[in-house]
Amino acid sequence: MRADNSKRLAEAAQQRRLGCIERVQAALEGLERDGGPVTVAGVAARAGVSRTFLYDDAQAPLLARLRHLASKQPATGRPALPD
Repeated sequence: MRADNSKRLAEAAQQRRLGCIERVQAALEGLERDGGPVTVAGVAARAGVSRTFLYDDAQAPLLARLRHLASKQPATGRPALPD
């Protein structure tokens, strides 16, 4: 009979998620401090996460912070971030 590794798998997934959140927060802090274009694609690339991760409902506070930073930037003539 195989061992039940579901608890370890769930813990590993949670650790990966927390690592992704930390990297996104660090990317946002860097953009806030140093400036630069704030876009979903740019933050995702800088943090090493997928754009889908940022749009996940569980990451709503991160996306709200990203949108807040983006709204403080001068207009570039490009379309706004999608809702």
